[in-house]
Amino acid sequence: MGSMTNKRTLPPLVALIALLALPGAASAAFPGKNGKIAFDSTRDGDSEIFAMSPTGTRQRQLTTSAGLDGDPAWSPDGRTIAFWSDRTVDFEIFTMNADGSNQVQLTENDALDGDPVYSPDGKTIVLTSEVDGDGELFRMNADGTGLRQLTHNGAADGDADWCADGRSLVFESNRDGDYEIFRARSNGKGTVRLTRNGVDDVDPACSPDGKLVAFGSKRDGDFDIYRMKANGRRVIRLTRNRVQDGNADWQRRP
Repeated sequence: MGSMTNKRTLPPLVALIALLALPGAASAAFPGKNGKIAFDSTRDGDSEIFAMSPTGTRQRQLTTSAGLDGDPAWSPDGRTIAFWSDRTVDFEIFTMNADGSNQVQLTENDALDGDPVYSPDGKTIVLTSEVDGDGELFRMNADGTGLRQLTHNGAADGDADWCADGRSLVFESNRDGDYEIFRARSNGKGTVRLTRNGVDDVDPACSPDGKLVAFGSKRDGDFDIYRMKANGRRVIRLTRNRVQDGNADWQRRP
């Protein structure tokens, strides 16, 4: 469920899994021109999904449910957004059109599911789930079938996102104490830490051209959206307000 917003404003699931946070997800980082950024925000009172341009302009609200909606992830063709919602009691994975229409539930189980992200070919979705008791990374078919576990460890790894090369992931983890952004090969090996500071950096999303990573950070007081180079350098702040912004994701422009 994404890390930033969920860790701070949502139920235990999010916090435990870092679930406001991963392979963030994988659907965001497909080769192509950089498009809109989808993100969640508490600016209307609860967590809802919004979209904006890469510069932070033209912000538009996409969801208005009575429940909490968050952690949006674009499909490879830029037409669909996967996200989590607790509108059905516990957190489940949903999809909707890019304009917020046609919202459909994909998962239905007794565990908490979050951090959805499409694979580069659009056939599978990686997510974080508590199906095995704690927050780990899982993968399923794009229609919600065939759920299987990918990671097994004691740290809260989550909110992963595929990078443009299709062979690596960025994700958040509290393995070193607080939440920071890491990069690893798609099999989970070869981990490299990208951010280093005393506050939480979460919800990473690779840009379609593979050169940038958008993420949420509390380094300036509250959670806002930032971006950095794929190697962790040249961090730039994109949003500035007193509420919680997080779970950024890049749209691929044709």
